[in-house]
Amino acid sequence: MKIALIGNPNVGKSTIFNALTGSNQQVGNWAGKTVERKSGVLQRANQTIELIDLPGTYSLTAYSQEEIITREYILRERPDVVMAMVDASNIERNLYLVLQILELVPRIVIGLNMMDLAHSAGISIESSKLASALKVPVVEIVAAKGKGIEEFLSEAIRVGSMASDPLPVEVSYPADLEQKIQAMELLLVDTPWVTTYPLRWLAIKCLERDPEIGQKWSISSTKLPVNKTVNSCCNNGDPVSYELQEVAELPGESLLAKYEEDGWTQDHFEMAIADAKYRYISSILPQFRKHENPNKPTLTDRLDSWILSPFWGYPIMLVILALVFWMSFIASAPLGGAVSLGMAWVADIVVGLLQWGQAPEFVQSLVRDGIFAGVGAVLAFVPQIAIFFAFFHLCRIAVI
Repeated sequence: MKIALIGNPNVGKSTIFNALTGSNQQVGNWAGKTVERKSGVLQRANQTIELIDLPGTYSLTAYSQEEIITREYILRERPDVVMAMVDASNIERNLYLVLQILELVPRIVIGLNMMDLAHSAGISIESSKLASALKVPVVEIVAAKGKGIEEFLSEAIRVGSMASDPLPVEVSYPADLEQKIQAMELLLVDTPWVTTYPLRWLAIKCLERDPEIGQKWSISSTKLPVNKTVNSCCNNGDPVSYELQEVAELPGESLLAKYEEDGWTQDHFEMAIADAKYRYISSILPQFRKHENPNKPTLTDRLDSWILSPFWGYPIMLVILALVFWMSFIASAPLGGAVSLGMAWVADIVVGLLQWGQAPEFVQSLVRDGIFAGVGAVLAFVPQIAIFFAFFHLCRIAVI
């Protein structure tokens, strides 16, 4: 059985993967990419399971390397089941990726991770109601503490072993967009591509003018000799490469040209489809998510109301940027001067010792004017760089 582990970045996938595979891992890069490829083999109930830890991604739109790799794997290697990791404390953004996966594969199990963080933030999620809303199994887990990991895997094995595919939820699009999707479906329903891609997903991607659609690829794997002296966790495994065989033109160009004349460009379709998914998520959220003490906002909520305000947000941003640059270039100036003075003081001591030892003048000049003056000029910038990156790190943490 082949299982794909998918989720947003920093959602806990690596923790799950390491807990399940242990040292039975193969780590390398995807063919032609700089993105790490991790796979592992495990045994459960006399069954061999290959677990693939796909790169963290926020969507399956083919823009970044992570998005392309994740989608290519699902489309071309067709895993038996997908284990989708979801951050319970930020479920709305995570469910967007889940809806995209459901358009590609019907066999999916959701791992609701970071439930402890959600509870501490006053968020209560009923996993059974989430499962009913999306029509897929949901398992509550706390990956950092090892809770629910085996249950997550067991449910994935059960779904992957089902005799027939389940019927997952279908996103409701606005009437005008739904009409265009169905019109494209009618043009594609009799083409051989519906045996390769799900019809609805194929129609949506044709409307978005996705460059991937219409391409036929072959998959090849080259066996490498195993290095017995290398630990199995560091084995690069067998490199898998994809070779483009054919690019076919799908029907619908005239229909797309008509839509474009009406103002439905590629970007318009992409934004309308993404907006519809987020609207759908917002419509089902009240079914399974509740905020405890909703009338008592946290400190973060109060700060967000100011920082994210369309009126106060820009002035606050400018004040923060001014503070960062003032601290980096003006407030750090005395520190840089102190570093320069310190290097000059050390240089005088060293040169004094060289004079006492009657070292040649060019050696003294090299030490004083070359080594210490050059290094001192560089070190004088260290306080500026340190202060700037300290602020940068704080801003990054605040955004996360």
